[in-house]
Amino acid sequence: MGHMFRDFLFFEGEYRRAETFWRELVARVAHENGQAGDWSSWLTQVFGNGARFPVSDLSICDARSQKLGRALRIQAAPPLGERVEIGAWVHEYDLPIEGAPWLSAELHVHVVASEEAVSVVRALVDLWMRKSTTVSEMNEGIGLALDGVGAPRDDEVSGEVGASAHVSRLYEDFLVDEGQYRCSEDLWRELVMEAAELYGGRSDWKPWLPAEYWDGSPRVPEGNPMFDVRSERLGRALRIIQHAAMQPTVEVDAWISPFDYSEYGAGRGEELSVSCALSEEAVKVVRRLVQQWMDPATPIQAVRRAITAENFLSA
Repeated sequence: MGHMFRDFLFFEGEYRRAETFWRELVARVAHENGQAGDWSSWLTQVFGNGARFPVSDLSICDARSQKLGRALRIQAAPPLGERVEIGAWVHEYDLPIEGAPWLSAELHVHVVASEEAVSVVRALVDLWMRKSTTVSEMNEGIGLALDGVGAPRDDEVSGEVGASAHVSRLYEDFLVDEGQYRCSEDLWRELVMEAAELYGGRSDWKPWLPAEYWDGSPRVPEGNPMFDVRSERLGRALRIIQHAAMQPTVEVDAWISPFDYSEYGAGRGEELSVSCALSEEAVKVVRRLVQQWMDPATPIQAVRRAITAENFLSA
């Protein structure tokens, strides 16, 4: 799957491209529905004291139509895996909104940008902009749209072993426990640098994503990324993503994608992204994969084959 604008939080240029993309999509759909100029941005981006919201809290696109009494907002997120990642719901307002007493309902969309996800969002925005669409019909349309992109069943989660497999979880509360979060960071740092040392390239692999988001706000400790490094010599980068367990099984997903951040001084090349729920079993799989990726003698195509192999989780 081709993710779009995946590092929009780190590079302002990527953020502006994403912002323009989603705004133009909404404007095109409005035009097609005979509502050109009816939908305008309405959400503030500053606190009462004039300070700007952190970029991670901003909606990438928002619009409202007084004629329809409706609004919409699109919240972008970085990818956690290779599946289509999208959520949507309608919020109905019971009390008048200050500055917009005519507003009755708002469509919320949370999305990781990809070609597949964009098609779904476009269809949802189109349905929401139709004057005849009721809230009930919109909710039904959301359900059908999300089903259409394959909401994962228990036996369809990417990179899982049998449901009866024993999984030894590690630092399960890392998202709410700062100590566990730091322990997770240390674990991944040690694993990655040990792999780099194995091939004599410890000094080659260095952190490459900015320590802060492009607006100067601190990274949100959500595990994405948990650790990142890049080798300019090899033209390869690595990103470790950790998420909360979603299945009672081993959860590891991996993909390779090109990047070109030369305009930001971050180089270009191929990046291996590994996303997992932390467990002893997952660590074994990730260690093997990272070692392959850092081995100069291993072609990138060989790593691609390893990721898609049926025995991918056989550590």
